[in-house]
Amino acid sequence: MSGNGTGSPKFAMIKNLTHKLVYRPTGVSELYDLRQDPRELQNVFSNAKYQQIRIDLFEKLASWLVQTGDVPPLRNDARGTPKFPSDVSQQSCDDLLQPDPAADLLIVNGVV
Repeated sequence: MSGNGTGSPKFAMIKNLTHKLVYRPTGVSELYDLRQDPRELQNVFSNAKYQQIRIDLFEKLASWLVQTGDVPPLRNDARGTPKFPSDVSQQSCDDLLQPDPAADLLIVNGVV
């Protein structure tokens, strides 16, 4: 942790071929233009010129975090991972939240 224990201990980083974003929710975030500043000495996070690249990297980072988040499924779906984008409705949410009455959830999820 930086700042004598007052810095942000958690962060996430994403980069592409030209830019690098370091996001700290409770600290100072960073954005670097790797073409102009390969040594990452000039933080351009607040520079309006880089607003669109900052938004793009944030969206990619959020998508990655959601896709790789450690949330176990209620049960395995034999059809596999849904194709994106999938329809989300009240019924589809309700279906996922209800246990499958025909199956033992421990067996379905491979626990036993």
